[in-house]
Amino acid sequence: MLSRDIFIEEMTWPEVKEKLEAGYDTVIVMAGSIEQHGPHLPTKMDAHSGEVLAKLFAERLGNTLVAPIIRPGCSEHHMYFPGSMTLRKEVFQDVVRDYVDNMYRHGFKKIILATTHGGNFEPMYELVPELKEKYEPKGVKIIDILDFDDFVVAQNSILEEFDLTEEEAGVHSGGSETSFLMASEPESVRTDKLARGYVGKFDAEFDHKLHTEGMQSVTDIGVLGDATKASKEFGEKLIDALADYYVRKAKEAL
Repeated sequence: MLSRDIFIEEMTWPEVKEKLEAGYDTVIVMAGSIEQHGPHLPTKMDAHSGEVLAKLFAERLGNTLVAPIIRPGCSEHHMYFPGSMTLRKEVFQDVVRDYVDNMYRHGFKKIILATTHGGNFEPMYELVPELKEKYEPKGVKIIDILDFDDFVVAQNSILEEFDLTEEEAGVHSGGSETSFLMASEPESVRTDKLARGYVGKFDAEFDHKLHTEGMQSVTDIGVLGDATKASKEFGEKLIDALADYYVRKAKEAL
């Protein structure tokens, strides 16, 4: 069960009201996804990592609650693989708009936008100017942590300690994400199915191919990285590093 002290969906309305009156004026709107994560990780991976990181983020930032994790997200490039789900970009953006408006109507003064799924970064970031224009004159600060490159740098910041390359760590179901789940929910990792997927460069050419031709065009198992390099120890440090990244970025914006 999610924490009743942090997650709005686990609280009663009087409990949310009490938190607001006690100075909990900040809320995290985190978007995940439901999509294939190779033969060894469940489709909920990005929604799960969103919950784990949002909890630590809220606790470390202080006076902060977490809205229900948004899922599915924008995952068209995964739809070749059964079980994946996607929202049209305009539908996803409308969901984000409504989430922000809901939080504003309940009295939150700082709304933080973040995501753990690569396909959500750009659609969410496109909304930031519009949301700032609409809500900041009403006294609500919109804070975005939506730079995908920054997120990957934070994710890769501890690789040297574990003798992993960026290609092995990967950006989808590789050494990094597999380690994350080994640390946070090990029973969900199919350890007998760990595999090495695409371990080439993640450059602009690769990104274009991925998003125009689909994940299956670069890996027939849906893995970007090497899951066989994963470990619980790496996952524990990765979770801590990413939570600290969110807190640092939020404090820089406050």
